[in-house]
Amino acid sequence: MRLIPKLGHYSRAVKLYLLSCAAFGIGTGIFDLVYNLHLLEAGLSLDEIGTLYLLSLAVMGFGAIPAGVLADRFGRRWFLIGGSLLFGVTMLLLPCSSNFAFLAVIQGLNSLGCILMFT
Repeated sequence: MRLIPKLGHYSRAVKLYLLSCAAFGIGTGIFDLVYNLHLLEAGLSLDEIGTLYLLSLAVMGFGAIPAGVLADRFGRRWFLIGGSLLFGVTMLLLPCSSNFAFLAVIQGLNSLGCILMFT
């Protein structure tokens, strides 16, 4: 708890960044909980849900370095714009189906959008 009194010494930008990181973490945690409950309610098995998360992590793990190299070459602005659009569209499509194959494709594209957005 010694960190909290020390926050007063940081600039406003650092404080806002830390606040946004905390809000993103809380939001992601809430989304993951609700998304898992949605997938269970949609009739997916625990194995299928685990496979979706495995696919997501595999796309991010194998795509991060190539995306970084390409972003260095072509500029991060277009990666941020394209990644944000891809991420947003796939987030809107995720609750639209309970078909495992459809969800796997959308989850993979969502992870690709996440890579592009945060590269």
